[in-house]
Amino acid sequence: MPFDATKPSSNSAEIAVIDKMLELLATPDKWMQGALEHRGSYCLVGALWEAETTGLLKHHILRRMSCIANQWGYSTVPAFNDSMWRTHTDIIEFLHAVRESY
Repeated sequence: MPFDATKPSSNSAEIAVIDKMLELLATPDKWMQGALEHRGSYCLVGALWEAETTGLLKHHILRRMSCIANQWGYSTVPAFNDSMWRTHTDIIEFLHAVRESY
């Protein structure tokens, strides 16, 4: 069966959640460390919880994020997010890496 570019990929729901996370964390003032959410700013896990409201994909996406964090030398997503050397640019690059892994 030939590839049909009009059909969504089997991972389109996951990619849509990652895209929503990228929107939520689009500017440095929307990203935070040390808490899930505060006044409209989010850490990586908080952004996932906000972006994926059905609850169906949260744990699947969090596992994927954990795998990428591990490849980048961190044992957990919060450890990656909350590293004292972390920058907003790192967070955006991380989410693009997660998105590309689908």
